[in-house]
Amino acid sequence: MHCVVYVLREAGKKLPQDVVKSRPYPGWLFFGDDSRKFYPRAVARLFETERTRVDVIEPLIHANIKKIENGGILIYGAVEAVGYQQPDPPQVWWCMPAPPVEATPPPPEYRTTSPTTEGAA
Repeated sequence: MHCVVYVLREAGKKLPQDVVKSRPYPGWLFFGDDSRKFYPRAVARLFETERTRVDVIEPLIHANIKKIENGGILIYGAVEAVGYQQPDPPQVWWCMPAPPVEATPPPPEYRTTSPTTEGAA
């Protein structure tokens, strides 16, 4: 689903509300099993679009939906740590449904056809 994600933690620590609100991440939310992994399989990912499957932000592992209220979804999980035997820092996303991000139309000089308004009477 298309949504805007607000990341509520950084390096496992809660972010101030003004910082959270200043960093909206639009994209396509995926929540489910990651078949490429044996453990953990439950993941939440935010892709640029449904088709491109390019991550906008670091995926959540051990993901679970904590609550759905006020039109949003609160997802708890962790960011996969880099390094041997490092703890996975906790992460929380607040996801709000949003319309798809539309592509910006090309400028008039790049259009292959132009409207024919000249000579119309």
